[in-house]
Amino acid sequence: MSKDQLFPVGRIVWGSVDVARTQDFNGNPLLVKHGPNAGQPTQRMEFGVAIPKGPEQAWWETSWGQNIFATAQADFPGGETQRQDFSWKVIDGDSGMVNQNNVVWNTKEGYPGHWVVSFSTSLPVSRHAIDPATNKVVDINQAGEIVPGYFVEVFGSISGNNNQQKPGVFINPIMVCRVGYGARIVSGPNVATAGFGAAVMPAGVSAIPPAGAMQQAPMQQAPMQQAPMQQAPMQQAPMQQAPMQQAPMQQAPMQQAPMQQAPMQQPVQQAQGFLNPPTGG
Repeated sequence: MSKDQLFPVGRIVWGSVDVARTQDFNGNPLLVKHGPNAGQPTQRMEFGVAIPKGPEQAWWETSWGQNIFATAQADFPGGETQRQDFSWKVIDGDSGMVNQNNVVWNTKEGYPGHWVVSFSTSLPVSRHAIDPATNKVVDINQAGEIVPGYFVEVFGSISGNNNQQKPGVFINPIMVCRVGYGARIVSGPNVATAGFGAAVMPAGVSAIPPAGAMQQAPMQQAPMQQAPMQQAPMQQAPMQQAPMQQAPMQQAPMQQAPMQQAPMQQPVQQAQGFLNPPTGG
C-alpha cells in the first residue's frame, strides 16, 4: 500500500535535497537490501523536517500521522507495528533519548517543540519555491537553494518497507517546495563547542609573537623602498627632448629669405614710375 501525503510546513534540520549519500554511517557503500536488485550499489537522498507540534499528545494524532499509522497497519497486518523497533521515521524533538551518534535528541537545533520526519529516496527530488512577488510556485534548477534551516513543504508517498526482520515505513519525498527562509543549520563540529583554548599550555608557549620576530618584519619589506630608484630614468626625459630646442636653428635659412628677394625690390621703382606719370605730361 502506498499513500500520497502533503506534509505541513516545517524546517529542514538535517540532510540535503540536492546531494545523494552513497555510503552508510560506517563508510561502507550503500547497497540495495531487498528485491531483484539486492546487493547492487545505490544512493539515498535524505533529510529531516521539523514540523511544529500542536495540541496533540502524539504524532499519530495529526492528520499526516494518521496516514502513516494506517499505511503501516495495512502493510504489516501481523502486529509488527507493536514492536519497539518498528521504524516509524518520526522523532519526538523533545525526547531526552540518545541517538546513534550519542547525541540527545532535544539538544539538536530545531528539534524541541517539533515532530521530526525523516524523508529518504533513491530518486532525484523535484525542487520548487514560492515566488514572493507573485506568490506562485517556480522551479529550482540549481543546487544550494534549499538547505537546512529553510522552511519547506514536502509532498511524498508513504509505504511499508516490506522487511519482516526490520519492519517500518518509507516516507519518500517526491517534491519539495521552499516557502521561507530561516537561520542556516550547519551540521558537524561547531567551533563554539569544540573546546579550543581550554588546554594547558606547555612551557615556552607565548600568547604573542616574540619581539625579535616582529622587528624583522620591516626588513622583509626593504626591497619595496627601492622602487623610487627604478624611476630615476624618468627624470632624464627632459634631456632627451634637447634636440627639439635646436629646431629654431634649423629655421635660420628662412630668415635669409628677404635677402634673396632683394632683386624683387627693383620692380618697385618701375611701379612708382608707372603709377606717378611725369608732371610735364
